[in-house]
Amino acid sequence: MRHNICLILIAILALLTVSSFLISCSLYSIYNIDKRTITVKIPQHPWERAQGSSMWYTIKWTEKDGTKTIHLDSPNKEFQITVPKGQTILIGAYPLGNLSPFGAIITPLDNIREITLNQNDGVMVSELLELDCSVTKNIDYQSLKTAILKKTDDFRLLDKTTFLRDLQNGQLNNDSIQLCKEFDVASTPLPNGFWTSEWERDPSFLVQGSKSPPLKLGQGVYKYLNVQMNRVLVIIIDTNGKSYCYLKNNIL
Repeated sequence: MRHNICLILIAILALLTVSSFLISCSLYSIYNIDKRTITVKIPQHPWERAQGSSMWYTIKWTEKDGTKTIHLDSPNKEFQITVPKGQTILIGAYPLGNLSPFGAIITPLDNIREITLNQNDGVMVSELLELDCSVTKNIDYQSLKTAILKKTDDFRLLDKTTFLRDLQNGQLNNDSIQLCKEFDVASTPLPNGFWTSEWERDPSFLVQGSKSPPLKLGQGVYKYLNVQMNRVLVIIIDTNGKSYCYLKNNIL
């Protein structure tokens, strides 16, 4: 009798152990398997290279139905985020909190653990972060990016009005990808010195005769840093190609 009771107790303990293990595995699946940790790297900004020192960044990324924000003030400019699987994730790194961001867009099919941000994807991220997550979390960005690259390798030239309208209406197609014009920007009086563009792809320029060289730019805002004078040149191009410019103090 005692022998049978001992066998029953052993069986119960074994069953409880197995049940506990299964529950633990289930909880691990719920809280861990549906997420992934990604190492994000920010490349050196042209202004960091020009001034020989690093800048601080505001980091934003989407998670489920909201946006998370942190501030990064570290010379190595590398951080980790944990994001849900099965959802397109937008990541933006804004130098000084308001300069044009580096960015990346990670889709559910991207089986990656590490990514380096870039300014081209940053153009898309800065626009898409303004939209509701319900619109952006299912974007097939790799297919979209391929379609855009067939028309231009400069995402700043994308007609954002047409693209965002069709995206929000669920009518995104090849006709949604239209390009804006580039405009000739006349020379303007400027202090002498070397002016470094915030965009890696745009040429910087040297002013020696108190006048900037002619530029060709699309609609938007462009900034150039003069390290020696500690000034930033801001050029604004409107939809009609008219340009406005002004100088402001550098806040680096």
